[in-house]
Amino acid sequence: MRVGCHAVLFREQIVDDGESIIAAADRIGYDGIEIGSRFYGVANRQGLLDRFADRRIELSGMHVGTGWDAWIAGPAGEQAKVVEVARFLAGFPNRNVIMSCGAPKGDVDAAMAARAINAAAAACRRAGARLHYHNHSWEFEHDAVLFRALRDNAPDLHFALDLGWVEKIGADQYALLDELQGRVSYVHVRDLGTDDFVDLGDGNTDLDRLAKTLSRVLGADGWLVVEYEYGDKEMERYRRAYDYLSKLGVASAPEIPERSRP
Repeated sequence: MRVGCHAVLFREQIVDDGESIIAAADRIGYDGIEIGSRFYGVANRQGLLDRFADRRIELSGMHVGTGWDAWIAGPAGEQAKVVEVARFLAGFPNRNVIMSCGAPKGDVDAAMAARAINAAAAACRRAGARLHYHNHSWEFEHDAVLFRALRDNAPDLHFALDLGWVEKIGADQYALLDELQGRVSYVHVRDLGTDDFVDLGDGNTDLDRLAKTLSRVLGADGWLVVEYEYGDKEMERYRRAYDYLSKLGVASAPEIPERSRP
């Protein structure tokens, strides 16, 4: 299992300060970092490739945001947005497209939307990438109607499970990981406190049990990605998370010196 961190914490800084953010994650020992297309864009592939050149750390995946309602009203446009990210990833070692959908504004035909998402997953596969669905809590509301629609109507789709949101909504993350074996190779991990997410190791999530389960489910090439979305924009938070995962036996690469850059 490989260990990454999510650059969403830094938002637009990834454009102007991406070099130092990626370098810091590399020094800590992370194997990868996830970047959002809504912040970096999809116009400067070579610029991002250059930021990873001569580094051990890799781009673990690129996130793209869509909407449940939009997959009904304009599926061709949503598919084009997703496939654009898939094509952007040409030349990167990990061609993982991490897609999320905002909460629907009302009732939607979940099965119809899921079939449209499946067509996008197939198009990503043809482009040499893999489409993963990143959940929030709403996919598990109302008897998990949205999640079940994706599971049953989008066989080409993989799942980048956000296990923090799964836990927060009260679903069984362990049963879900077992149910989706073969369709999960990328997860986001958080720690749930009393009311909200906290830094890894400061909450109530049984991260030791979770890490052991993920080692089995994800295998050697799967990704465990630590996600902090809000709060202080400090890489030190990711350093502490990495140290915590090291104590659990998940992350083991030592901190490495800054590489000389050409």
